[in-house]
Amino acid sequence: MRSGSRRLWVAIIALTAASGALQRAHAAELGFYVAGYYGEAKFDGVDKARFDDYATFVYSVYGFTPEQTVSTLGDDKDASFGMAAGYRLFPNLALEGGYVDLGELSYRNDSFGTHIDHQEPWFQKLGVSTSGIALSALGVLPLSYRWELYARGGVLFATNEVDIYITDFFGEDALTVSESSTELLAGVGASFSFAEVYSARFEYQRVFDAGDGLFEGDIDIMSIGFTVSF
Repeated sequence: MRSGSRRLWVAIIALTAASGALQRAHAAELGFYVAGYYGEAKFDGVDKARFDDYATFVYSVYGFTPEQTVSTLGDDKDASFGMAAGYRLFPNLALEGGYVDLGELSYRNDSFGTHIDHQEPWFQKLGVSTSGIALSALGVLPLSYRWELYARGGVLFATNEVDIYITDFFGEDALTVSESSTELLAGVGASFSFAEVYSARFEYQRVFDAGDGLFEGDIDIMSIGFTVSF
């Protein structure tokens, strides 16, 4: 066989192998899938003074004037979880929609002051949480038959709640204040597939300017999740 013919056959074999490798890298299942994740959310830019002012306002609604106050703001991290349904349109594009819970910030206020015409201690606890419906698009980069990288962009239709518990040790009251907002979100992650229809995900995600009222800031989420394709 002439050397030119040998080079041609080598080139054809190389192209065939490369084509097969590309197909294997894009072997992800197209179509419908469900996903769930669990992780840790971090609230950035928490302002304790805003909680103190809000607690004072709540006291005033009940006719109590604090004179001595000790307050504490809980950890700026909490558990986060979510679930979604998605559709893989192409090897490089998927759409997802589902529910997400970004955790809760907790605050405690112990005060001593005047209520009507006598002095007494009061206690107040606030819990601030954000949850809602997230819609996003995923741009996917297959690396191999098992591994993929992806980037996420979308919006969160959020419900921001403040749960209030207050007592003067003779009586108590509890109420919830709720507001809605629309926030942008973005994330990056990696996915590892196994047993053909299952995948494990590792993702970092940020919700921008989340919350409303007591907390307004970015929320960062580190999570591990799983998907099942149908």
